[in-house]
Amino acid sequence: MNTVKTPQNTVRPFGWRDKLGYAMGDMGCGFSFQLVSTFMQLFYMQYIGVGEEAYAIIIILSKIFDAINDIIIGNLVDTKRISKKSKYMPWILLGGVTLVIFNVMLFAPVKNFSQWGKYAWCLIAYCLWSIAYTMVNVPYGSLHSVITDNPQEKVSLSTFRSIGAALPAIVIMIVLPRIVYNTTVNAAGEEIQTLKGETLLPVAVVLSVIALVVLWGTTKLVKERV
Repeated sequence: MNTVKTPQNTVRPFGWRDKLGYAMGDMGCGFSFQLVSTFMQLFYMQYIGVGEEAYAIIIILSKIFDAINDIIIGNLVDTKRISKKSKYMPWILLGGVTLVIFNVMLFAPVKNFSQWGKYAWCLIAYCLWSIAYTMVNVPYGSLHSVITDNPQEKVSLSTFRSIGAALPAIVIMIVLPRIVYNTTVNAAGEEIQTLKGETLLPVAVVLSVIALVVLWGTTKLVKERV
């Protein structure tokens, strides 16, 4: 395919860099989302000491907040251009940086806080994480439409997005349990797994940094053309 020439510059053709970069975007989102969706409830209920009813109320309140947050962030991404060079990449990078901060905040060991302090920390941290994740995920979801207008190339992007989403799922679901659980055998010979809550903070730090790096890779490899 020939390069597309515009009055200002020459745009490189769609290729493997766009596919790899687009896959890395879902990979970055996945490392954060999979960690939170898989381990946050266990962390707060088994390690921090938040009760089941209190945790349910926290989730309900945060989901109400998230519904409002989605509309606000979506409108900002759509109407506020924070860079002349790119519409979506600066939002993805900004969201990636804040995602590191709030991912770590979410898994902070606050078990010595008062009960109300634990509730407030969990609710605030989860709401802030939702803002950061939406700030990444909304522009990333829109990126598909501006990379190419070729239907076949769009299909290849979807394929690579699925590949990018698979790696975090493998790491979180298969590798992490070996790190964050302690396995013991009871008198009946049955294996019992208990959560090592203190391990989730360093895990969150490492995975958050990896997520930021691959999201940065998306901003460097993907080209907005449409």
